[in-house]
Amino acid sequence: MRKDSFVLLCFVVMASSGLVGCVPAHVVTSLKGEVSQLQIQYRELQQNHADLYAKVDSSLTNLGALNASVQDLQDRVSVLNQVPRDLGNDLDKKVQKTEKVQKTEKVKKVGKVKNNRK
Repeated sequence: MRKDSFVLLCFVVMASSGLVGCVPAHVVTSLKGEVSQLQIQYRELQQNHADLYAKVDSSLTNLGALNASVQDLQDRVSVLNQVPRDLGNDLDKKVQKTEKVQKTEKVKKVGKVKNNRK
């Protein structure tokens, strides 16, 4: 590619200085062919760049939607993780309340038994 660029530069310099008439016709034809090929490659690169840009833009949009979905799922998991803790706390409170009631009933029974013995 550098050789092609050098040859093209030489051609441009010679053309601007009026020396084109001294360049053999097959060189001029070859250079025209190379310039034509470079133009085709350039158009292909432009098209590939446009396609790549569109794909990247679409991917970024999809990534934004995915991030929002992940955040929503994390929020839901956080809420769901709190449920077992809340249920455990409620269960502990009910167990303590039941134990208290059972102790109170036991004390009442013992008091009645003592009163009946007198």
